[in-house]
Amino acid sequence: MSTTPCLIFRAATHWYAIPAARVVSISASARPVRVPGTPPFVRGVIASGGKVVPVITLSLLLGESSRSGEVARLVLVQDAGRMTACEVAEVLGIEEVSDQVGAATDVPAASGGAHHVGGRLVTRLEVDRLMDLVSSAVRRSA
Repeated sequence: MSTTPCLIFRAATHWYAIPAARVVSISASARPVRVPGTPPFVRGVIASGGKVVPVITLSLLLGESSRSGEVARLVLVQDAGRMTACEVAEVLGIEEVSDQVGAATDVPAASGGAHHVGGRLVTRLEVDRLMDLVSSAVRRSA
């Protein structure tokens, strides 16, 4: 069975995994500048590496809850030139996660399924699908 090193983190009450190769940086939480007319899951934008990057609340985007919970870090991810910063409560570290699609989850639009990692149920997020979901939701609200 093939695996991929993934960053494991918690956003609100759920654990997620993102392929480590897609993680640009992990930083302290920053106060984003709010952009009028954006969906509620877009907390605002920050500047990173000379680019304007949207900051998203995964729990709202993926339908987990109506509140973001604690935010301790920003995980900046990139796919094909697109970047976004995800608000996270806790970063566990890098773990190997199966490349096989895991059990069905309630977030199929961005999910590679649910996996057990280190005794936790972790939803693997595919960055390209996550970026597509963000882009689609922002276009619908515009």
